[in-house]
Amino acid sequence: MKEHEIKELVGQMEQGIQKAYESMYKETSKGVFFICMSFLHNEEDAKDAMQETYLTAYKKISQLKEKEKFVSWLNQIAINKCKEALRKNAPVLVDAEDLENAIREDNENFLPEEYITNKEKRKIVMDIMRKSLSDIQYRTVILYYFNRLTVEEIADIMECPPEIGRAHV
Repeated sequence: MKEHEIKELVGQMEQGIQKAYESMYKETSKGVFFICMSFLHNEEDAKDAMQETYLTAYKKISQLKEKEKFVSWLNQIAINKCKEALRKNAPVLVDAEDLENAIREDNENFLPEEYITNKEKRKIVMDIMRKSLSDIQYRTVILYYFNRLTVEEIADIMECPPEIGRAHV
């Protein structure tokens, strides 16, 4: 989505036009979900953080000064919601088989069909990334390749200079 399209949609969102919210959600939800999953590693927690992200954005849309930066702003909200969730949630032991069954059931209702059908490939790639990369590198890859953010936007979200961000991409 181009900057002028984002700016126009944000303007419509500020006016309370429901269709603008729906369009923006459709454009950004996959990326926000990947951010939440990369931080929380739990689908239910990621969905909760995602919901909180959009509620916060809805409530605070009028505070956004640079409308064309909506996606970066939304991603920063998502990261902050994930950090809050990590602080609140103590680790809970879950049976791996129960978790796999729950994810399988939820995926059919929540994620795009192509995401479900390529589950095995996705799992292999994500496992390799998770095992091979540090948390910062993993999150950077998600933001860069899955959310298609620029190095500067990622550096802003990760609160580091762009040079460090370039080293991780």
